[in-house]
Formats: sequence, structure tokens, C-alpha cells
Amino acid sequence: MMNGHSIVGKLSQNCAITAVLLIASSLVRAELMAGAAKVSITPDQKVFSYQLGGYVSPDRTGHNAVGVHDNCYSRALVLSDGKTKVAIVSLDLCFMPANVKTSVLQHLNGTGISTEGLFLSATHTHSAPDPLAFHSANNMPAGKLSSYDEKLTNWVAEKIAESIQTANSSLKPARAGAAQLDKVGLNRNRRGEMITDDQMTVLKVTDTSGKTVAAILNYAAHPVYFGSEMLQVSGDWAGAYENQIESLNPGAVALFLNGAEGDASANGADVGTSAERITTFSTKMASTTRRLLDTVAMKDDVSIKAWIQETPMPPQKPHPSFILASFLMKATPDQTKDLINRVMPAKIDVCYIQIGDLLLMGVPGEPTTPIGLAAKGAARAKGIKYPAIVALTNGWIGYIVTPEQYKAGKYEPTMSFYGDQVGVKVLEGVRAGLERFK
Repeated sequence: MMNGHSIVGKLSQNCAITAVLLIASSLVRAELMAGAAKVSITPDQKVFSYQLGGYVSPDRTGHNAVGVHDNCYSRALVLSDGKTKVAIVSLDLCFMPANVKTSVLQHLNGTGISTEGLFLSATHTHSAPDPLAFHSANNMPAGKLSSYDEKLTNWVAEKIAESIQTANSSLKPARAGAAQLDKVGLNRNRRGEMITDDQMTVLKVTDTSGKTVAAILNYAAHPVYFGSEMLQVSGDWAGAYENQIESLNPGAVALFLNGAEGDASANGADVGTSAERITTFSTKMASTTRRLLDTVAMKDDVSIKAWIQETPMPPQKPHPSFILASFLMKATPDQTKDLINRVMPAKIDVCYIQIGDLLLMGVPGEPTTPIGLAAKGAARAKGIKYPAIVALTNGWIGYIVTPEQYKAGKYEPTMSFYGDQVGVKVLEGVRAGLERFK
């Protein structure tokens, strides 16, 4: 029979063992896993007829694409820390309607990727298939603008899903790290406001041997070296830039995520043909990026989080200049107003992906510099080391401008569809989402 001292001793021993096990379990860290892939999203023109997106002009409106200059891709990076799995996707498109994300998710059952973890961002090339053809609410006549093409949309969604599924099936132990460069000097403000977000942000992901698996590249500039006269598919400088980074890192996938590009033009290639300027600019971008990637401190212990902040928008309010431009679309003013009321959502998602020290903040439109800088400043105030604003993520609401910019006019407010409070509302959503950061 066990005496009292033996019982107490046994209990103490058991408690000590339990405590050790609890401490040990708290120190166990799930291994970072990563996989990447890219799949062409350039439709075969023998199967599909489609216009290119990005310009409303007589050169484009009503004219189908006539060839392929260079392919557009869906580039996917899947990351998992054992608790959270995310898929970050760079799409060589002008923008991406929210219903495309819904379609892609339907193909991802069993992957462990949830709606919070799916981050689809368009590079904003103006020479890719017109995203208006992917917008399920664009189902009424609006002059010669593209209308919803269900078959084409389903094909593109399947290709995007294929890139994610392929990346997910190639997961391997990985390391990751981020870095930022404050002064790049490769963009300029096209509104003449003398301010841009000139910061480049990168995330480098390698396998355990040090071989690069993928790189996320964030910078702000419009990919519009090819103008409205271009009727061939192209990723513009963004696609060329991704291709160059991939050529420097054989087997890796480079994902360009555009930043606060609403008022930012590319700067540094003003001589030569459009194709020559694309080569010049993408080479400069790749050179700067390579140097920055070489400075990244890689880490084994990288946690991942993903969340969404639903944000109500003001009532839809197309700018008077947009209504006046109806004739360029061969549409009536009433058709133009109706189009905006149908395709502009009453609420949006601000999407967050945290990967270690990096926080991607995705908004479904084109933020101008003051909006982007304010969002990044709010993130830094919350202790984020490397914040990045990502344009055209998981939806589309046009330009996101400040009240002052809206009232000052010029081009951007013309393509801003909620009046002068659009930027205020989006920033409210950004800050509300940051309150959930831990």
C-alpha cells in the first residue's frame, strides 16, 4: 500500500513530467512549407474572341485581340506554417472582378486554402484580355464594351486554380525573409503632385538548400508602355520584369504585386519603341530587385496569418466626365450609369496576408500615393516592419483617390465611382483591419 509521502511524491513527479511535455509542445514549431507555379492565362484566339482591357478608345473599343506578343500568366505561391495556408497569386491582367475569386475557390476544395487565404492580385497590364468580360454583373448592353463571357471566365478561373493546385502539390520545407528599399527612382507622379511611393518591398522564399522557390515583388507604377493601338496580348513591363527575375533564378516563380500605382507612371525608359522601353525599364527594375533580394535575411521561423476586413462603400456615383465619355464606348449615358451601378459593389474586402515581418494589404482598386502611404503608415504604427499596399486585389472598384484629388479633377477621378469619399472609406477599412493585427 502506498503511503501519503509516496502519493505526494508520485503526484509531484507526474506534474513535473506534464509540465515538461507542455513546455516542449509549446516549443514545437510547424515547418514552413512552400510551393510555386505559373500557368498561362492567355486564351487561344482560335477558341475565344476577346478584346483587350485597359483603354477606352477608338483603337480598342469593338476590336478583338489579333495575336500574342508575349503570354500572360497566373503565378502562384502557396505557403503553409502548419496552421495557416495561403495562396498568393499575381495575374497578368488589368484588374480582376471579385466573382473570379469565387469561381477559383470552387476548384480549391481539399487544398486547405480558404477565402481568407486566397489573395489574387492583377499586375495592371493594359494589354491583357479585358476583365470586363469576366465580370458576371456586366450582363447588359453598354455600347461596344466587352460584356460578360461565361465560357471565357470559367476557362481563366480554371487556369488560375491550376496554378494554385500545382503550387500546392509541390510544397517543400522552406525559409523566407523580407526586405525594403526606400529610394528606387523608377516611378513618377503623373498628376504632377511631386510625390510617389518609391519604396520597393520583396519577399524571398527558398528551399532548405538555399535555392529560390519564389519571390514577391511590390512596387508602384502603371504597366502602360504599350498604348491603345496595341492589339496583341502582352504583360507589358510587369510581365517582362517577372520573366527577367525568373531567368536570374532558374526554376523560381516571380510574382509582381503592384502598389499605390493610381497616380504613378514608370520612369526611366523614355527612348525607343514601346517594346524597347519595356526591355529597358524591366531590366532596371530587375537589377534593383536582384540587389535587394541579395540583402534578405532568411528565417526558418516564419508564421503566417490571413484575414479579411469587410468594408461598406458610399453609394455608387460615376463622375460627370465618365458619363460624358459614353460616346467613346458607343454607349448612351443611361447605359453607362447602369453599368457602374451593376459592377461597382456596395461593400468590399480589404485583404491581409502576414508572412513573418511582411504584411500584404490588398485593396480592390487603384490607390493613389497618399492612400498607399497612409495605409503603410497605419501599419507601421501597429508594429509592422515591412508593410506593403497591394492594388487590384480580389476585386475592382476603379481608382481610390483622396477628396482633394477628386475635387482637383484630372483623369483618375473620372474612373473613380463612389464620389469624393472613396479613399476615406477604403482607409477606414484598412485601419479597421489593422486593429485585428496581433
